Amino acid sequence: MVEYIKSLYDLYVPEKAEGQGLVEYALILVLISVVAIAAMVLLGDEISAVFTDVTGTLSDRP
Repeated sequence: MVEYIKSLYDLYVPEKAEGQGLVEYALILVLISVVAIAAMVLLGDEISAVFTDVTGTLSDRP
């Protein structure tokens, strides 16, 4: 019975299915990186201004 189940499994599941998960994780990582870089490019000036304001406020304190 075990041999029958193994042969059915091998018939329907390709051998390269193990690497598929790694490729999917890599694609998700690339997508997140592209979105993060685009957000930094679009909001870079505003973020810089906020950090400048915080730095100025902290340096004014005794």
